[in-house]
Amino acid sequence: NYHVFDSWIAEVNNPSLGFSQTPNPIQNKINVYPIPVFDMFNVKFSIENKTKIQIELIDTNGKLVKVLYSDAAKKGQNMFSFNKGVLKSGVYFLTIKTDSNILKTEKIIIE
Repeated sequence: NYHVFDSWIAEVNNPSLGFSQTPNPIQNKINVYPIPVFDMFNVKFSIENKTKIQIELIDTNGKLVKVLYSDAAKKGQNMFSFNKGVLKSGVYFLTIKTDSNILKTEKIIIE
């Protein structure tokens, strides 16, 4: 019984074929403060163009906990303030997304 190994070599001529690369409209890192969150927290970021966004809080199991904001973000600097409300202490992920893309995700700690 012989073992035969074949080699396959491929050449990619057009790497963008079938893929669309849309630039991320958020220009820099999301600034979420204070961390840890005891009562109120702020979300600050810059965006290139006015865009409809959704800010969500996701738990460590990937479950949507709360939609914090769902509307347009203005071009340039944006700052939103939220009350932690009845959220349990723990680690969460704050996600900013459009209808089709997750723009940024930041880990936050709620005390």
